[in-house]
Amino acid sequence: AIDRYPVPVVCVDSYSGFRNASTVDMDSVTAVRSGVDHLIAHGHRRIAFFGPPPVFQCHLDRLRGFHEAAQGAAESGAQFETHTVTDAQIRPALKECLARPGRPTALVCDRWDFGLAAWDTVAETGLRVPDDVSLLLIDALPGEDHPGRGVVNSIEPTPAEMGRQAVAVLEDILQGKVTSPVNIRLPARVTLHPSPAPPVLRLAG
Repeated sequence: AIDRYPVPVVCVDSYSGFRNASTVDMDSVTAVRSGVDHLIAHGHRRIAFFGPPPVFQCHLDRLRGFHEAAQGAAESGAQFETHTVTDAQIRPALKECLARPGRPTALVCDRWDFGLAAWDTVAETGLRVPDDVSLLLIDALPGEDHPGRGVVNSIEPTPAEMGRQAVAVLEDILQGKVTSPVNIRLPARVTLHPSPAPPVLRLAG
């Protein structure tokens, strides 16, 4: 429908394959890869990704970044697992994952609500962040007073900058400076904290 729209269109944080629309989004692939590399560098050898069904481009890109990091760490003997779950499935899936022998020592959560579910589930199972489980959240924890601030690794979009870039592209289109679709990919805001793997599980990995 967007490709058939008869006026200039700039989509923000959207699919980038339009024939007649420009886009501005976040470089999720690079951001997630760097976040997972951070976990690997801190000794994690069992890392699990939890995300919604990858319908939208952003989720496809985040999953791709996770897989690229996994491929890069193949020689380390690290184990990576991917869980695609719905809103109703996320908490039971996390609980099952953390309860089994050889559980992951790090979780990558593709959405802020999945990250909150992970934080709660870790606590409910008697574990602690980051002492027992490290978290990498692809989004921001809500609220400045959340106890995860300062310990949960995060990858956040920059909506204000994406909006500015989108307006600039639209102005260029209207002024005739841009005559074909433009795809701008901005870096994410990546915040990483010390995330050492638990000593026993690190050695076992």
